[in-house]
Amino acid sequence: MRLPSLVRDSMRLVRAADPRTFWSGAVLQIVSAMCATAIVVASKLLLDGLVNGHISTGALVIPVIVFAGATALTTSTTSFQNQQQRLLVEQTNRLVWRRLLGVTTRVDLQTYERPDFFDRLQRIQNNALTRPTTIALSTLSLLGNAVGLVSLLAVVFVLQPLLVPPLLLGALPTIYLARRGSASEFRFFAKYTAPFRRRGYIRQTLSDRGAAKEIRVFDAAPLLIERENDLSDEYIAGLRVQVRRRQLLSAASSLISAGILAGTLWLVVILLVHRWLSLSSAAAALIAVRVLAGQLNALFNAIGGIVESGVFLSDLDDFVSNTPLPPESDAQPRALTDRIELHNVSYRYPSGTAWVVRDVDLHIGAGEIVALVGENGSGKTTLAKIVGGLYPAIEGSLSWDGATVDPENRAALQASVSVIFQDFMRYHLSATDNIVIGDHRRADKRDDLRDAAERAGADAFLADLPAGYATLLSREYGDGVDLSLGQWQRVALARALFKDAPLLILDEASASLDPRAEHALFADIRRSLRDKAALVISHRYANLHLADRIYVMQSGHIVESGSHTELLTLRGLYAELYHLQADAYQTEVEETPSPNLSQRQASARIRT
Repeated sequence: MRLPSLVRDSMRLVRAADPRTFWSGAVLQIVSAMCATAIVVASKLLLDGLVNGHISTGALVIPVIVFAGATALTTSTTSFQNQQQRLLVEQTNRLVWRRLLGVTTRVDLQTYERPDFFDRLQRIQNNALTRPTTIALSTLSLLGNAVGLVSLLAVVFVLQPLLVPPLLLGALPTIYLARRGSASEFRFFAKYTAPFRRRGYIRQTLSDRGAAKEIRVFDAAPLLIERENDLSDEYIAGLRVQVRRRQLLSAASSLISAGILAGTLWLVVILLVHRWLSLSSAAAALIAVRVLAGQLNALFNAIGGIVESGVFLSDLDDFVSNTPLPPESDAQPRALTDRIELHNVSYRYPSGTAWVVRDVDLHIGAGEIVALVGENGSGKTTLAKIVGGLYPAIEGSLSWDGATVDPENRAALQASVSVIFQDFMRYHLSATDNIVIGDHRRADKRDDLRDAAERAGADAFLADLPAGYATLLSREYGDGVDLSLGQWQRVALARALFKDAPLLILDEASASLDPRAEHALFADIRRSLRDKAALVISHRYANLHLADRIYVMQSGHIVESGSHTELLTLRGLYAELYHLQADAYQTEVEETPSPNLSQRQASARIRT
């Protein structure tokens, strides 16, 4: 990307973040830069008076006042600039995060789950999102130093035009080296994103509260630390090479800047010796060149910062602009009056060749409870994601009340389906927020919130919390509390019920519940769902007789379907899995002595 485009885009970004702070900061930078010019001009007037000796003392008052005032103003504006920059940096950072989150929260799930997408997202999070600080500060510095540079060059030109060309021509190599450095920095981070991300995961795992128990039980820390060390060695080896490269470029840039300064100062001496400059003009020129060198250095640093950060922000811009997103939609839930039907639906992941779901026919009638069962890896959760609009069917069709759902525009389908997955989220928010996040547009419907919690069996323990529903559900914060896994699952179920959708998908919704709670959930599931339809995925078969229809999946196919009684009569896969589970429970019961029997036997032994 060309430098003018980078500068323009950077200024546009920072200005859009906070126009008022941007312009006030720019004014402070310009005032500070102009003060340097005022100091040079005042120095020239003072030197003229001192060298010539015929200027009255009164005539020196104004140059002295200008010199002192400019010096004081330079010092005071620095403090103001620091505070303005602090605010502008935060505002710019927020704007960049908004742009990124606008993509990550809207991109379809199958794209989000691709490794290449996540690698790029991680690279942007690790680099582009740390660049707003550099962009904001460099942009303001560029503005101020550009104005100061022009004014100082004008002063130098008035003193001696021959001093201007070497100062301008000497800037070109420094700018070129800055661009070389930024390009190499981007290549480095692009190459090492994957090991950097894996190392971050291991570090997070080693310090994660949820993983602490298992790490200690299995004494897993040595192995994980070894893996972290290996990844760190790989990253640091690459970083060492990159640091040397940047050091060489920095040294070359410093030598060039020093050479420019030395050459220009030597030129001033030559001009003075040949009487092309007066003594006062030469002294003022020396001061001007020295100040100008500092401003040039600051200008080069600002340009270098913009160029280097601009490369990463260009990566962000490309990510935001070119990531395919579904069209924006404010879709509302549609009523289900007849049925949802899948016809010959097949799906495979974008990075894979094997079909995860193949030629599936399935229907869910309005108000029906349909169960989906099968062994692990049979495709149940993937099929649930297709029904919920999270994945598009690669082949086949999905229809809602006879109308085919467009695979590329599934917003209305997603709005009409509520889901609780086995790996549900436990938000570090209040109990209220944990539930109303199911449908934030209805967050003020507190009666509906309590109703959903009651139907999920969560109201009793949530109301009993220290601050009731306002209690923060996390011990990572001082005033928060944690819930048991079963209680969390009930909160997740309440969240799913709070969304007023005609279809509810329960993916292992009872996995964390104890047998009594699980039986209560399924025994009362029709009351909990009211008139909603449900697709229930479960590995526990004891309660599935309540379903209107059961589909059995194997290797991505539907191999059996029917009622609980019909499938047992069929003596197929469902009957086999059901009896395996039932036999296991029966064996456990038979091998567990009755407490009453044990007491009677003990009493008999005592009597004997």
